[in-house]
Amino acid sequence: MTQIAKFGGSSLSTSEYFIRVTNIIKEFYNPGDIIIVSAVGVEPGDDGDKTTDELITLSEYYSNENYDKEKEMWNYIKRKHLALAKKLSLKKTIFNKTFKLAEQMLNKKNRNRSADYYHDRFAPIGECLSAEILVAILNNEENTKAEVIYPHKIGFLLEGKFKDGRFTQEGLDSLDGATQDEVIYVMPGYYGVNDEGDWLTIGRGGSDASAAAAGIAKKAKRIDIWTDVDGVYRANPKYFNDEYVKSQLRLDRLAYDEALQIAEFGATVIHPKAISTIIGSEYKPPVYIRKTNEPHGKYTIISDTTILTPNGYKGIVDCRLTRIILENPLMVGQYGFAADFFSLFKKHKIPIKYMSDSEIGITVAFDSEHNIERLLRDLDSSNLGSVEVSTIGLLGIYGRELRGQVGIAAACEYALANSHINIEDKTQSKERSMRFLIESDKRPEAVKAVYKVLEERAKLVKC
Repeated sequence: MTQIAKFGGSSLSTSEYFIRVTNIIKEFYNPGDIIIVSAVGVEPGDDGDKTTDELITLSEYYSNENYDKEKEMWNYIKRKHLALAKKLSLKKTIFNKTFKLAEQMLNKKNRNRSADYYHDRFAPIGECLSAEILVAILNNEENTKAEVIYPHKIGFLLEGKFKDGRFTQEGLDSLDGATQDEVIYVMPGYYGVNDEGDWLTIGRGGSDASAAAAGIAKKAKRIDIWTDVDGVYRANPKYFNDEYVKSQLRLDRLAYDEALQIAEFGATVIHPKAISTIIGSEYKPPVYIRKTNEPHGKYTIISDTTILTPNGYKGIVDCRLTRIILENPLMVGQYGFAADFFSLFKKHKIPIKYMSDSEIGITVAFDSEHNIERLLRDLDSSNLGSVEVSTIGLLGIYGRELRGQVGIAAACEYALANSHINIEDKTQSKERSMRFLIESDKRPEAVKAVYKVLEERAKLVKC
């Protein structure tokens, strides 16, 4: 059976990392397998932007017709990849196809398409360049043959809007028919094309979703997500000093729905769209989260099954969010009030990660990376009510078996209170997760406090 592997930008940030990835491919994968790649990441210790961020900036210069800036940015991106190829003793001609495509766009003076169109036309170029580097290295190896399969050439069809493409059965069929068992295929992740031939990105983190789609299309034996950690952790190991505790945090197995919860909470080990793609498919390949630096080390398996825990919880996640509180004492009984409020988030493409309401207001929280100036202007002109904006921390406890665990919510609240951490808001979702809003700076203390009390409960349950 076919195997799928995905290597993210952190695994492809230096020439040494590309060689390490090449060795992993030679050892673990065979002709007919598909390798999905992200754009070149940031070198360790470098404070610069990721390649995708640079290409998005390029698209903004392009759509605003800032010719000098776009030329400067494109030349910088070219130099970076040419320097990487030189370190790997590769010919600069390996980039000819992608450089030509990009420069044909850059030379156009008639720029009457939307900014989102240009975003999707430039942003995936980094993935194409990574694929060309990796294939060139593999083809220099003895007894190894590799080939790039470009989504725009095989008709990897997506539907939906720019920056938010969705997989189609026709697109999956085109990918299935584009591969044979003669070579190792390397495919740029993150994008496909619509029925008019326009490039369409899947959204940030979309290379994970591309791997999921490839696994479904090929009915793969498994999907390996190679990253900088050796699996999914019960809590952020950076918050703990005790080495024994750290060693107990990695999870051997997760169910798809549990993985989706932690991905939606903000864990970066796998993108939520990858898991939701698998959940929505009839064929569900298992996903292995593996560490690039330790290819023979431990890993986490995400599949239909999970390992039951004594007290129902599987893990604790936390993230920093932006919170908006809308208050209006007259909102109760107003037809369409909530719809008007949430329509503004849809308009500005801001996904909500936390939501609660009361008789006089609505609280929402979302990733702090979003620019909310236009949203706030629209809220101000909407006259829906008073608006308060702040930074907040989200603490989430998740697990398939939380349902029916008497006292677990009280135990978490006790742990936070005992650590002098105020709960500013809380919700419970389908009895499989609990979410608390707390001061963002107190997230490490909160995670440690809740972890301690839940582990103590687990010991009591075992007894």
